[in-house]
Amino acid sequence: MTPLRRKVSRETTDDAWQGRKLIVTLAPGDVIEVREKGRRKTFSAPIAWVARQIILFNVEAERAEQKTRRRLVRRSLV
Repeated sequence: MTPLRRKVSRETTDDAWQGRKLIVTLAPGDVIEVREKGRRKTFSAPIAWVARQIILFNVEAERAEQKTRRRLVRRSLV
């Protein structure tokens, strides 16, 4: 892998955030920054924290799906 020595920014492909595109920046020091296109306010977080949140989101979605499947099985057997 190439080490991150300077900021790298990319624009999202769709207007998914309140009708605006997002600008996502990877910055040195393992930081991810997000801002709305045309705005100056930037929100940042450590990449490790963002990765943890993504994993938790996916685990919770999987648990909810399993709970729904169990509920459907119980209803069909009763």
